[in-house]
Amino acid sequence: MSGQLLHDEEHDAPLDVQVQRNQIFKEAVRCQAPDPCYARNLRRSGYRERHGKISDYRFAPFAKDPTLVMLAKTLRRFGLGRMAHNTLLGTFWQFSRIAGQAAWVIVIARILGPSGYGTFAGIAGLATTLSGLTGLGTGFLLLQNVSRDHSAFDTHWRKAMLTTLYSGVLLAALFCTITHLVVRDRAGIEVIAAIGLSEVVCYPLVYAAGFAFQAHERLGWSGALATMMSGARLCAVIVFWFSATTRDLATYAWFHLAASVLCALGTLTMVQIVLRPSRARFVLRVREISEGLSFSAVWFTGNAVTELDKTLALRLAGSEIAGIYSVAYRIVSALTLPVAALALAAQPRLFRQSTNKAGGDQYLVGQLALVATLYGFAASALLLLLAGMLPSLLGHAFEPAVRAVRLLVFVPPFFALRLIGSTVLMATGRQIMRALIEVPGIFLLIGLALLWIPKYGLAGIAMTVTTTEALLAAGIWGVLWQTRRRKLETP
Repeated sequence: MSGQLLHDEEHDAPLDVQVQRNQIFKEAVRCQAPDPCYARNLRRSGYRERHGKISDYRFAPFAKDPTLVMLAKTLRRFGLGRMAHNTLLGTFWQFSRIAGQAAWVIVIARILGPSGYGTFAGIAGLATTLSGLTGLGTGFLLLQNVSRDHSAFDTHWRKAMLTTLYSGVLLAALFCTITHLVVRDRAGIEVIAAIGLSEVVCYPLVYAAGFAFQAHERLGWSGALATMMSGARLCAVIVFWFSATTRDLATYAWFHLAASVLCALGTLTMVQIVLRPSRARFVLRVREISEGLSFSAVWFTGNAVTELDKTLALRLAGSEIAGIYSVAYRIVSALTLPVAALALAAQPRLFRQSTNKAGGDQYLVGQLALVATLYGFAASALLLLLAGMLPSLLGHAFEPAVRAVRLLVFVPPFFALRLIGSTVLMATGRQIMRALIEVPGIFLLIGLALLWIPKYGLAGIAMTVTTTEALLAAGIWGVLWQTRRRKLETP
């Protein structure tokens, strides 16, 4: 085994990169077969050894691109390390994902109209909520444990992949039963099944693959895999537009399912090619199930808070209003994707720091909160500017969406703060606390929806979502503030 792991190719390498390389070195020393393990850990983390030196090939095969070289030097000049680099990569792929999702929404909304798109959004919202239980939290266990010890990747990857597949099929069957009762005659069982398999089985498999790359702090790959799903579904709706003889939801659902299956298979293949996991035994212990369910619970509650509103709108206001609201909300959520990229980039570091600090790095948490708040208000201002463009993009049937977007103008800052706060709670081992905050938030969402949507319609949906996001953000950051206060008071 090479002993020159600590010798950087450039002496001014960021501190977090040096720590990462030292961690790889320690893992390599523990391996029974040093050379294969050493090389594998380097490769998975985005490094390689050439001529006795360690070099970074996360940008390969574009490592000699002068633009990327200049970007790396600029980051080092300002003291920014791997998390900043990963945030930039994640933001790039998130914006690519935004473009794909926006194009998909424009095309599908034009084809199906407010009523058809509202039905799809309501069904997909319930499917996304249930998908939080898919995998029983093994994807988060992979992220948590592999972030701390890369040699554990093989075992955790097999657990995550197989548990996600098996549990997803069972949950898809449960979803079909529940949704058939909720939507009644608005969609057939075949449409429900196609959407359920897409969102409850295929999408969680893509997320599991993303966690595999994220655990190695390779946010470029992680973001690219999520963008692949948006691109695949955009291609599916374009093919549907030009080839389908009947342009309705019942026909499109099968195009949607085909794109999701192909994308899931593609992402799993990329994990095999790039990270090359070795075959490991599939053993899921009771302790792992218990810990994983705590992660799964917060994923479920988080999905419910952001997706169940579309199902409630479909049930209480009808498919047309649900379609108008869903389009408006997608615009809002798309503008907050850079905050999601920041949260993803920070997760591995928060997981590592949580082993030594009960509340994580307070400076890092404060910086995350500041950036999220500033960006949230900037996104609100951008919403007001973009709202008037919706009818020209989606058609005159969506003119009420302009008002809907303006009604949701205060959602981005609250959503951004809630997302960052939730990430901090989960990464610092307080999943149960996060769930205890979000479960009442779900009941609040349902209660306000029952009270306001039948009475105020579209405005009632916006009032419900804004109030729920604001109270959840206040609750989460209240808990974080109390934790920090107790820590400072402890001698």
